[in-house]
Amino acid sequence: MRRKPHRTAALLAFFAFLGSPLAAGASPSSASETPSALNLGEGIYAAHRDVLNGTGSRPLRKIADDVIRFSSTPALGAPGYIIELHGKTRDQGPQVLARFFRHGIDRWDPDGEMRFALSEDAYDDLAGTIDELLAQGTPESRGQVRWICMDGPGFVTERLTKGRAHWLSGFCGDNPNNAIAALLDGLLEQQVASRLPSLKTRKSPRL
Repeated sequence: MRRKPHRTAALLAFFAFLGSPLAAGASPSSASETPSALNLGEGIYAAHRDVLNGTGSRPLRKIADDVIRFSSTPALGAPGYIIELHGKTRDQGPQVLARFFRHGIDRWDPDGEMRFALSEDAYDDLAGTIDELLAQGTPESRGQVRWICMDGPGFVTERLTKGRAHWLSGFCGDNPNNAIAALLDGLLEQQVASRLPSLKTRKSPRL
């Protein structure tokens, strides 16, 4: 059976249970590139009415010099999320921050977060795989038949490395974002599994 590329929404209740207060003081990111018909571009992704814009996400350059940010803005008001990963900085090693949001009528409400560290080797391996996927481009940029998607997870991958910022959006067909979503699902699930022994003595979360 083919593995579904997107299972993160199923973990929302768990992360909300773990959830700590979201970092304050984030400012909306500026944009030098607007979404195109090819669903990819150079520069900073222009967030328009999505979870990145609605939650005031920081510009990539204010996070670190080497950053991967993956976000989901589902259609029809489903929960959204933002996963930020960055490489080693002067103050700390590679880190992951996953933030989850409920979609209100005109706002995104925090619904939990999870932070954890990665080894440098683990980050480098993951970043290398994601860079290879991004290099494939979108089905549209490869001249394939255009897909018509009425709704879905609304994936965007943003990347900053070696001074270059670029992004890739979409989820239709064999868009690389589906494989990136599966990679990050697996990463978060590993963290859930590592925490389960300590959760056995806690009260079950209200779902």
